[in-house]
Amino acid sequence: MLRNEIQFKKKIGKFLEEFNNALKIKYKISAELVELGKIGNGSFGEVTAYFDCSQKTIISKKIVAYSKWKKGIENTCYREILAILYLNKNGWQEALKVYQLGFETKDRFAFYMEFRYGTLEDLLRFVNSSKVVYEKFMLELRIQLYSQVAFLKSLSICHRDITPSNIIVRKGMKFILCDYGLSLIGLKDEVQELPLAGTHKYWPSIMEKSYQNKKFMCFINPYEVDRYYVSKVCEEVQKYLNDWREQIVVIKQEEFEKLYISSIKEKIYRNIDPKRKSDILKKLQDFQSSQKNKI
Repeated sequence: MLRNEIQFKKKIGKFLEEFNNALKIKYKISAELVELGKIGNGSFGEVTAYFDCSQKTIISKKIVAYSKWKKGIENTCYREILAILYLNKNGWQEALKVYQLGFETKDRFAFYMEFRYGTLEDLLRFVNSSKVVYEKFMLELRIQLYSQVAFLKSLSICHRDITPSNIIVRKGMKFILCDYGLSLIGLKDEVQELPLAGTHKYWPSIMEKSYQNKKFMCFINPYEVDRYYVSKVCEEVQKYLNDWREQIVVIKQEEFEKLYISSIKEKIYRNIDPKRKSDILKKLQDFQSSQKNKI
């Protein structure tokens, strides 16, 4: 286990140097990077949306506090950073795009990433509230998730926690895996003994059985677990759609995307600090005007 910041830097320093030499660059928010509000929260970090006035775009920033690393989740943070660096290094188009990462201060490690238009979980809430879904949604979801799991396997990466909240939505209705804090790299494609990990409700029966018997290790093929997670997520989403089918209207993907992305942006605007709202909304309106012909 990593015990302090120095050890942490030493362990991942070579990967960060390859990515953006982030340990030598302390990213400071400029006057043109305006905080909008929190858009996500995990077990060891939170994600906030920022409006970049100079680039006329919105980005995401995930902060992990070193004070939380001391509570035994240093390896979780390390795994996520390593997986993100590895995926981006290999030029995978379906990987979450990371612009910069490194220590902002002694206590804060930051990921600057592409803006996430919510998660699959958020999208399902929207479908339920708006009563619309787009053509071939389930087909596209299955194809994209299974193809990503297959690519991860080709790089010997096992995600181990594929859930609706760990699948972000990108423009074009692309579903991208994120949150690699439980991932493992370099495992063989074979049955082996591994610790139980991930979200309980999506576990295969063999993992559930081990847990019920108070055993926290399990003999299993890790890549089969990822495929099983995908099957369970798709099964769950299909069940929701079946439950709502009499109320839901099927529309074109382009129409759905405009409605969904608008709802995500409106949610962010509602969370803006009232004291800064007037100035920020003006900048955001300028941004929307510049993007009026884009989704």
